[in-house]
Amino acid sequence: MQDQVIWVILSLIIGAFGGYLNTLLSSEGFLPPYIFEDENQRQRWSIGSWREVVLGAAAGFVSCVISIATSEPTIWTIVLYAILTGISGGSYLNKLAEKHTNTAIIDYNRRLDDMEKRLKEAGRNSEGKKE
Repeated sequence: MQDQVIWVILSLIIGAFGGYLNTLLSSEGFLPPYIFEDENQRQRWSIGSWREVVLGAAAGFVSCVISIATSEPTIWTIVLYAILTGISGGSYLNKLAEKHTNTAIIDYNRRLDDMEKRLKEAGRNSEGKKE
């Protein structure tokens, strides 16, 4: 248990570092927080490149939890996963979310198809009225 806590903390730190590397590898470099005006002339605040650092830390954490849950990780696999997911940060988390969302949509559509099939077998249309 104590090893896992250390791995999680380490993956957060390394993931954040990977997010920082991601900003340095981008064409814009590291952008500090700034204020801008939107299309309605309202002032907004942006955290700049800190977003990538936070997303990198979150992605490192997620990769560590997945690694711990699915295998017997070593410190080197934790470090490798955390740095790679930290660099890809936002896109990694986005792919996980899309996978979960697509699975939920497929399940929902399957249930709707089953309900429509039962309604047709009962002689009703999709609005529940007798045909």
